[in-house]
Amino acid sequence: MTSLNTTEKDLKIEDILKFLLMHSWLFGIFYVINYYTIPWLPSYALNNWDIGWYASIAKYGYTFDPNGLSNVAFFPLFPWILKLLGEQQTLASLFNLLLFLTGVGVLFFVYKPAKYVIPLLLAIPSNFFLYVPYSESVFYLAVVLFFVGIDKNHIWLACIGVFFASIARSSFSIFIPALLITGAFFSLKERKLKQEYLLYIVISLMGLLIVFYIMFYQSGEPFGIFKAQRFWDHYFRFPKIPFYTFMDVLQLDGAALFIGFISLFVLAKITIEVLFKKVKREINPSFYFSFLYFVGISLSIIFFQGGDLHSLNRYVFATPFIFFLLLYLFKQNFHYTRDVLILLVGILIYWFVFFNITSNLTIFANYLAVSIFLSAFIYLTHPRFKKGVFWVLYLGMLYLQAYYFVQFLTGEWVG
Repeated sequence: MTSLNTTEKDLKIEDILKFLLMHSWLFGIFYVINYYTIPWLPSYALNNWDIGWYASIAKYGYTFDPNGLSNVAFFPLFPWILKLLGEQQTLASLFNLLLFLTGVGVLFFVYKPAKYVIPLLLAIPSNFFLYVPYSESVFYLAVVLFFVGIDKNHIWLACIGVFFASIARSSFSIFIPALLITGAFFSLKERKLKQEYLLYIVISLMGLLIVFYIMFYQSGEPFGIFKAQRFWDHYFRFPKIPFYTFMDVLQLDGAALFIGFISLFVLAKITIEVLFKKVKREINPSFYFSFLYFVGISLSIIFFQGGDLHSLNRYVFATPFIFFLLLYLFKQNFHYTRDVLILLVGILIYWFVFFNITSNLTIFANYLAVSIFLSAFIYLTHPRFKKGVFWVLYLGMLYLQAYYFVQFLTGEWVG
């Protein structure tokens, strides 16, 4: 693998603006198709699921209930923003959309990806979490700033990003072991201690301590965030197989878990080649860190939700980490027919081992369709078929994004 920066220059700002216009138009069409009775965004429809918890923090601060669910399970950065916005959910959604597009813009200008990367990134089905009143967008932009900082050697920017990420989402806890491993890897690779990673860990811990203190000060319970996890069904136990999820998004959560397994394989391969076989590779810290995150969040969900994969898709897909997976994909040299068949068989084996896909023919057909869809990503680099494959994947994902957005607005659980 070479550097994640690409030399492809044919995607200009005007191309991005034209694409955003087309993207918005297509999304609107898909939205109306799925929700033709109310083809606009009613503010009350945004008041679903976790939004109530964020609103309670914004309005009343943290509270702890020793006998039930508590808002101490949520980190404070987005509730603070929601309070500054007058607790207006529609305004918060627009603000989150702005943060998300800012993050994507920074990724585009800094990393100069191949022309299909940004459209595919924007079309990811779980991305609707980035423009509803959730904490995903503030976390997204903070992580983008952190990545630019570590890749471009701007330590101050990385510190700002890692601090805001540490007070944005509880999934940030994956960062500390990921920072340790990334720092160790690059210290061994470059044969010098990467002291800045110790600084990032210290700042991360400072952020977490600030969060814990605020929760204690407002709720009166010093260990509320830990005690509350059991009521949210987050505690260590061995997983049940087949895996399952809440409501009907198992294929989406299952695809996210598959990325975790693939990331483990890629990390092991690169680490062995670089540290033991002494293969010379130029590797961006953001890439290595992103794959560590995928592994860490997957293991966390498996062992702390006991085989229940709910929310994994938003932790994987509605993040900037997926950008670096796409960059990695476009840097590979595939033997197309062979690699697609290997990937397709591997995905089907994965479904068969960890999920109940053979209970009836319809379920198996659905999983087979998802497997073919995922395998088709390899053809995005094919000199002859890449354009057609791109449009199929892009339109398919964007339609699903509109579909899941409507599901969310009508009170269905997606993430």
